[in-house]
Amino acid sequence: MEMCRESSAKRGFKKNYKKVDFTIPEETLQKILIVEEELRFSQEAQDMYTACGDDVDKINQVSISLQRRALAACGITDPRGLDVLHNIRVDYEFEDWLDTAVYIRTDKFLGIHDLSTGQPIPNYPQAFPTKVHHLDGTSVVLKSYIDSCLQGTDKYMVLISGSAS
Repeated sequence: MEMCRESSAKRGFKKNYKKVDFTIPEETLQKILIVEEELRFSQEAQDMYTACGDDVDKINQVSISLQRRALAACGITDPRGLDVLHNIRVDYEFEDWLDTAVYIRTDKFLGIHDLSTGQPIPNYPQAFPTKVHHLDGTSVVLKSYIDSCLQGTDKYMVLISGSAS
């Protein structure tokens, strides 16, 4: 559930955005994400996450602490820097470098809310990497299947899914 908190630049399933009168250059934001990634996967951070158990509030606190450390390591000490970092899903939505952050790279939601509206699905390389398995044993990537349905070359189907989270 931490993927739905401000530390992952989201509030629920919506992208987080807070108006802030502070900026961080794009190149510096990229470096911050790299440092944050290194910190998140350090043994120290993994031990801190493990100590949290299933307490999502504690997990969020650890993540924010690591983000503050990453900001400081890149010379950003203004507290508003954290808000700028949490706004990246909106401010840099289509930038390739955005998936440097594990919480964005592993997020399958990608801000797509309703497939029934007929709006095109963004052509992200990572958009809907989920595979659909047919009863005959064949499989197809969900985005490709939806595209073929919209073009009229495939029939729509009912998808039944679940989540461990």
